[in-house]
Amino acid sequence: MSKDTMAYIESRLDQWARWFYCRNDNGLGYPEKSLMYRIQHEGIVITKSQRNRYLPTHDNAETIEKLVCLMAQVQKPLADALRQYYLGREKTVALKARAIGMSETQFKEYVHRATAWLLGALTIMNNRYP
Repeated sequence: MSKDTMAYIESRLDQWARWFYCRNDNGLGYPEKSLMYRIQHEGIVITKSQRNRYLPTHDNAETIEKLVCLMAQVQKPLADALRQYYLGREKTVALKARAIGMSETQFKEYVHRATAWLLGALTIMNNRYP
């Protein structure tokens, strides 16, 4: 794959990951720690108003999510690796690979194959290269 193509698919996957995390808290910006926990451990906590927030929609990210769901139906290990790589909480690639029971080399290969699969699917959908 060319540099431009790789940059394009990486951009789409990064958008998907950001959208996915917003979707999990309905775009309301809920923190990972509760207010009570923060008061106990941090002292005074200032919060921002959550009014006038709307559920996020992002057509590009939602397309990637649909394709990853389709990938999971036909190539589940590839989809698992891709989800873990972009959405996993672990810090390193080795820990992400271990979280789904793969070697680091196999994990990297599956992420690469999943990326190529997505690029192919996007190409077919758009009937052209990005």
